[in-house]
Amino acid sequence: MMHHDDRLQRLRRILLLRRVSAFLVTGENNVRYLSGFSGDSGWILITPRRAFLITDFRYREQAEKEAHPDFRVVESGNDYTAALKKICRSLKLRGMAFEGRHTSYLLYRKLKEELKGMKLTPGGGRVEELRILKNEPELEAIRNSSALAVRALSEAISSLRRGMSEKDIANLIVNAIRTEGGTRAFEPIVASAGSSSQPHALSSSRRIKEGEILLVDLGAKKDNYNSDLTRTFALSRYPPRFQKLYCLVLEAQSRALAAISPGVRAADVDRAARGFLIEKGYGHRFGHALGHGVGLEIHEEPRLSSASETALEEGMVFTVEPGIYIPGWGGIRVEDTVRVTAEGYELLTPAPKDLPSVLIKLR
Repeated sequence: MMHHDDRLQRLRRILLLRRVSAFLVTGENNVRYLSGFSGDSGWILITPRRAFLITDFRYREQAEKEAHPDFRVVESGNDYTAALKKICRSLKLRGMAFEGRHTSYLLYRKLKEELKGMKLTPGGGRVEELRILKNEPELEAIRNSSALAVRALSEAISSLRRGMSEKDIANLIVNAIRTEGGTRAFEPIVASAGSSSQPHALSSSRRIKEGEILLVDLGAKKDNYNSDLTRTFALSRYPPRFQKLYCLVLEAQSRALAAISPGVRAADVDRAARGFLIEKGYGHRFGHALGHGVGLEIHEEPRLSSASETALEEGMVFTVEPGIYIPGWGGIRVEDTVRVTAEGYELLTPAPKDLPSVLIKLR
């Protein structure tokens, strides 16, 4: 089991290999991952021997309760750079790396101004390198959030009635998640008829009708960890072409899942699904990556795409979500959250997805 002190030591080994003497962490989820502090305002400075958590008056007490003992909590005013400057001077630091992807240009300018004489170097996803593999407590949190998403989808679909709008269905999902103590991982995507051809369609006041497609993409968040799930339904009867295209998407997902194993390249998993859809003449209708990592963020590493150079490892968690999108007709996507195991994969979102189960009778 990996605890916060293990994460800190692993990060220090990474920094040592890259000859980084000090590292500034400003990404909210990275701060939480390393220290245990769950507030939404804090920075971390890590050196080979010291670890500082900088926050302000609002979070001082919370930080002292939550942060791992290895971290010294430093209270700052509204300007965290002032506290950072004092720490750097006390440690006589000459240089510091920072999280390039979590540092705005304005913040970079501020750091340059306050830390004159120090060499500032943008760093890659150092903490993300650690977060890509989930330990058992993290996996259990993701299992819980995934189970919550499956239940919320089931409750929403069982409550479908004629005349409901896309927004009504989205609200059913959010309320179901909240009732069980979770929060939505993102605003649910509920898209009917032609709007389902937009992978990230916005739920509207449009009312659902029999004989239409209904695409539902949702995620739950519990104990800080997310899940992601999509199912595509036929309302009361299958629309023309639906059965054929749905079975193609389902087969593409099945082929991708069968390809998952430690050591396999993420690009090859993407190719298993994409190659099948290309063979069937629908490759140009599948325009996004096959999947993305899920954890503290709803989109994180690893990415499953044709350009990915990642090799799968046991403990990775990601989505597998092939789709076919035809403007003017609609779209079909089947998405599950899975984890890589020694034997293959564990399905974390076991909502029904065979063709008969996605035919929903409206009442």
